[in-house]
Amino acid sequence: MEELLTTTNPDENFVDLVLGRIDTPAAAAESGYQVARLTEAAWESNAKRQWIAF
Repeated sequence: MEELLTTTNPDENFVDLVLGRIDTPAAAAESGYQVARLTEAAWESNAKRQWIAF
């Protein structure tokens, strides 16, 4: 697993990335993908009232 870059706050890192001030995000795209999968599983679990594996 690769190490995350040190930053003072994730929002600042995101804005700097969008504005082109930095070239590398603090978190890899895979991290965002995993958060999205977890969130979708939580929504589905709530709707079905049962545990959903992701």
